[in-house]
Amino acid sequence: QSGYVWIDHRHNDGDSFHVRTPSGSRMEIRLYYVDAPESALKTYANGDTNHGRVDDQAKDLGLDRERAVEVGR
Repeated sequence: QSGYVWIDHRHNDGDSFHVRTPSGSRMEIRLYYVDAPESALKTYANGDTNHGRVDDQAKDLGLDRERAVEVGR
């Protein structure tokens, strides 16, 4: 097998994902200038949330909040 291979990772989403390189190391690939919908509504340890971001994405996509998150999955 040659080339880069996608690795299942809990932080994979529509614009970043983990791969194994041909040499066997792991790396995270980020697609800049790609805005994929968030895959979950999140509250972070410091109390911040991504809810405003999800709402902005939902508006841009013409969807409600729940459907935007569903699309992000």
